[in-house]
Amino acid sequence: MIMDYEFKIVSGQLILLPKALSDQLKQDVLNTQLYAQLYASVRANKFSDAGVWDKRLTSARSELKWSTHFSLGRRPELANEAKINVTSLIMDQLAHAPHYDPSVMEDAIRRGLNALSYYSPAQTVFFDSVLRVTKADSLLKTPLVSDVYLNVSVISPKAHMIDVQVGFSVHQLLDEHLFDQSLKGKDVIGAMSLSVSEYELDASAFSRIRDRVVDGLDGADATQIVNLELTPEIVITAP
Repeated sequence: MIMDYEFKIVSGQLILLPKALSDQLKQDVLNTQLYAQLYASVRANKFSDAGVWDKRLTSARSELKWSTHFSLGRRPELANEAKINVTSLIMDQLAHAPHYDPSVMEDAIRRGLNALSYYSPAQTVFFDSVLRVTKADSLLKTPLVSDVYLNVSVISPKAHMIDVQVGFSVHQLLDEHLFDQSLKGKDVIGAMSLSVSEYELDASAFSRIRDRVVDGLDGADATQIVNLELTPEIVITAP
């Protein structure tokens, strides 16, 4: 089975939406995810107080009629000699989701992550929300730290969502090539925050509060929900 997806950036969240979804359902999914992030950010900083931010995000999703069907969180501490990258962290988390289908989703997710390494309005919106870099001062008294906190979500044709969350801090300069950059265990600060959850939107119940949610966004959707254009696949043919 081949799924045809639209790729959207909703602030700090990459979302894959089946093109077969109705336009209204697509907009409801996007608006609820943005509203939940904005709600979480009112009282908490996702980098400095990630635990509180995440609880507020989950609470907001519930109020927006997303019911939780599965959730698994981990806080691993890497061995000094470990080497990983963010793409592998995302894929490893997805593998724990009961409804994850790699034959349908894996290639699409990888293409979406790859597209974020190329300059675009979507790249700017995404990295403004998911990456904070504290650079060393001129006397090198303060070590450089990159803080990362992001979500990658795949929606099914029935508005079922698999959502992966990745958060960590590292003594390393990370940038828009985040998904390919190698991370060394000795540079990661403390435990990572990794989770995968499955949700389902009650579209009928949400329709009764839709107007209030749209009003609450106060136009933020115009700048924080953007299309992510995929890079063309390169095909090499023999001479």
